[in-house]
Amino acid sequence: MAWLLLIDESGNFRLPGETVTVAGVLGRSEDLNRLDRALFEELRALDPLCPWPLHTAHANKLSWLAVAREHQVRKRGPQGPPRLGMAVTAILNGMERALPEETRDLRGSIGRRRSPTWEAMMRLERWLSREAPPALDLSLNTLRDWQADLFGRVTDTVRHQVAKKARRPIWAIVSSESHTGNAMESPLSADRYLALLAVLIERAADVLARAGSHGPLSVRPYGRHVSLPGETEGPFTQRHLLGLLARTELPSTLKVEAGHPGRYPGPTPGAGFLSDLLAHQSRFALRHHGGLSRLHQLLRVRTGLKAWSGDPARSHCAAHYRAREYILAARAGEAPPLANLEGIAPWARSQAEQWSHA
Repeated sequence: MAWLLLIDESGNFRLPGETVTVAGVLGRSEDLNRLDRALFEELRALDPLCPWPLHTAHANKLSWLAVAREHQVRKRGPQGPPRLGMAVTAILNGMERALPEETRDLRGSIGRRRSPTWEAMMRLERWLSREAPPALDLSLNTLRDWQADLFGRVTDTVRHQVAKKARRPIWAIVSSESHTGNAMESPLSADRYLALLAVLIERAADVLARAGSHGPLSVRPYGRHVSLPGETEGPFTQRHLLGLLARTELPSTLKVEAGHPGRYPGPTPGAGFLSDLLAHQSRFALRHHGGLSRLHQLLRVRTGLKAWSGDPARSHCAAHYRAREYILAARAGEAPPLANLEGIAPWARSQAEQWSHA
């Protein structure tokens, strides 16, 4: 039975000091298609004019939600809760008066189905949160309540779908750094994103192997730019993914296929949004809360999915090549001397010692 790993990422991978994550939703293809339909139907039940498809970074912004819903009104006519419609109109009128250029930019982006200019949207957000007149308070609270209901219904729908197929799980797989920026030390790839992607794929394969599944597993990341030795920075292609799969440590019994990196959200926008939400929430949790147990708890609350890490050696505490070699040698029964870990970062040494016995 075919499995699909839908992958998205969050954070600026070019900034060594920034927390970044790569995350994937792992499930059977037909279950992710069913989840996609369920999410669409549930959000349209919340509001027939709910924007679709969604993107987490945009849906977290009141200005984007207001303009995206207005776009739906123009296409399909007024529908949904009247109070929400009046609140959106009042907010848009206020935005237009205070920041007309930024509002036009946001409207134009949504009309052309392009990502909005981030700086313009953030100026609108700052105005809405700090400078909007008190007369807009009630309208803003109405839109915030609707936004919270939107994300809550996503989580409830995912939980319901997972519970219906208790013997056919959908997992959350996350790859991040034990120490900010240490994926840049990885022997897996000179590109920080690709290094974390390799670990994510290894972890997903471990999860399926432990579940007794032999695949096939289709790996489908969304497109982005990467930097590779001997190449100029450019789009991540299927050729790059095939090369990465050839360097990963995968169970011999599992057939892994490289999908074409495509534009977000792809053919299953509901499941795509879930992978986007997972990446965004895992980065938020790691940046503000730390700790794997807290991360897994927050992901279950905010996405409805159970996070699973697979084999503990699949981590970027093992990104330091000497720590990784030590772990793999020890797990193969070779008992490498501790002197092999001398001179490396304390976090890498301590975790290599711990995980070599896992």
